Amino acid sequence: TVQHDLSLQYQVDYRVSGSTTWGTVSPNPTSTSTTLESLQLGTTYEVRVRAVSDVGSGPWSNTLSRTAVDIPDQVIAVTLTRTVTTNQPSLNVSWTAPQSDRTIQYYQVDYRVRDSTTWSRASPNPTTTSTTLKNLQLGTTYEVRVRAVSDVGKGAWSDTSSATTLNAPCPEGYCNVRGICMTQGDEYICECSKVYSGDRCQEGPDLTQLELMDEMSTAMTRNQALQLVSLWKGTNPKDLFYKELETATGYVVDFGELIYKITIETSLLEAMTWRIEKYV
Repeated sequence: TVQHDLSLQYQVDYRVSGSTTWGTVSPNPTSTSTTLESLQLGTTYEVRVRAVSDVGSGPWSNTLSRTAVDIPDQVIAVTLTRTVTTNQPSLNVSWTAPQSDRTIQYYQVDYRVRDSTTWSRASPNPTTTSTTLKNLQLGTTYEVRVRAVSDVGKGAWSDTSSATTLNAPCPEGYCNVRGICMTQGDEYICECSKVYSGDRCQEGPDLTQLELMDEMSTAMTRNQALQLVSLWKGTNPKDLFYKELETATGYVVDFGELIYKITIETSLLEAMTWRIEKYV
């Protein structure tokens, strides 16, 4: 009895279209796929395959021809922008499209908490050069990588970019409505407007640092004085929104771009005379 090893290998031959000389992939693949490497881009190749065992070689397949193209280049310039919406931090991810011989079908965007060994994938795969990673953890550093995918295959992963998500939005009124509140790490930071100061913009304003633009005085009630300031600015008193600071000498009304100081000049039984000064 003669024992035969019928395990199959495959002989894969290829050549430049029109050439009379075949090359052979080495070693013979044992599965039903292989990759032809080190080809000339833009060149058309012919390929044929046959099965081989210790009994012999089978017939050649039909010859197929294809033009050699490359997978997409590496994605570059990955940028991460931090946002917070309804107490849920997000990362806006954008990148530059790489060079590719074929149309890029989509991108794969992976992300993970820094130092984690497990990547998550954004879904669905974006077809443009940006996407948003949502519902992330507050104040957490994430690593992100991107690669392009065409019908030929997957490009190389981009260099890993990292960013730390923002904390929850600042509590309402944290900067005393006289400044812009921002998050920095685990802290809330106030950027005070005009000449307000203090870690929560609670001090000021120092009107000596501002320029006096105009002034007037007239007899009226306090509310009439506030309404007059509104009219002087050109807004509707009914829709007046002002930030009021009561001081020892009167009131300061802050419209952001203009600040009005309202003080009592004389106090008569029938009406008070208010002095209004406009600063910029």
